[in-house]
Amino acid sequence: MTPFKFRLLKNIIFLLIFCFNTVTVATEDPQQSSNFDYDYIFEQGSVWIDKDIITKKDPSSFVSLEFIEEKQIEWWDQRTWKINEKQYETTNQKIFFNAFIFRAFFEKSHDILIRVNSEFKTQKKAEKQAAIYAKIYGQMPNFLKERARSLTIHKGNFGWLGGNEDVIIYTNLSRAHSEEAMFHELTHVSLDFQFDGSVNENEWRNSILQDKYYITRYAYDYFFQEDIAETTLWWFATKCKPNTVSKKNYNKVIKHLPNRLKYLDSQDYDFYPVVCE
Repeated sequence: MTPFKFRLLKNIIFLLIFCFNTVTVATEDPQQSSNFDYDYIFEQGSVWIDKDIITKKDPSSFVSLEFIEEKQIEWWDQRTWKINEKQYETTNQKIFFNAFIFRAFFEKSHDILIRVNSEFKTQKKAEKQAAIYAKIYGQMPNFLKERARSLTIHKGNFGWLGGNEDVIIYTNLSRAHSEEAMFHELTHVSLDFQFDGSVNENEWRNSILQDKYYITRYAYDYFFQEDIAETTLWWFATKCKPNTVSKKNYNKVIKHLPNRLKYLDSQDYDFYPVVCE
């Protein structure tokens, strides 16, 4: 199948899914819904485009850690998965493993559990990992923390995962991208409608239909699963941290995603501890 035919087929499928799931399409300008030529802005995933949207110098609401216990838990670990050729078609059953359990406390936000795989050997080494990612978690705006209840930390060089009130972290991911990765995964946890997050699915789909652009190829390929998380990071960058991204990229996002940005602007989110520029 040629790329053109693939894109046309994908956009027709999107329109059918969209019309089935929402009644708001009927109020749209027919010219807006008749053009199926959707596109994307960036080839790379949003986490990798500008790596310093959030840095270790940014304030964190993290206060302290408290060790609770070491025990066996049941949760996910990508290293045990049988991966299909296509993403989101995986055999991803939970497994049992031992973990050091800590409680992390934050200013103006609820506490969470941090579960560090016992492969780190000692409580002291596990606490060091827990402290690193508790600080990064604390740098995230409060609206991303609303539904989060835990972080789970493994060794390994895998992409992080977010959902089910938890972020799964792999410590060999490039440290320069850890803050952006945390933001992306917490967006799945607290905003993503596929995990019962706060974003209204019908309104978001309507915004996609009007914008006709996706932030990245990743969002384009997996719009149902990834568009919210990919887009929200760059909405945050353009709204609160514009000096951390290139002017060229800033202008592209503002130009091509006005309806999604407007939707997010309207949500009256709590940004603490971030102070928007």
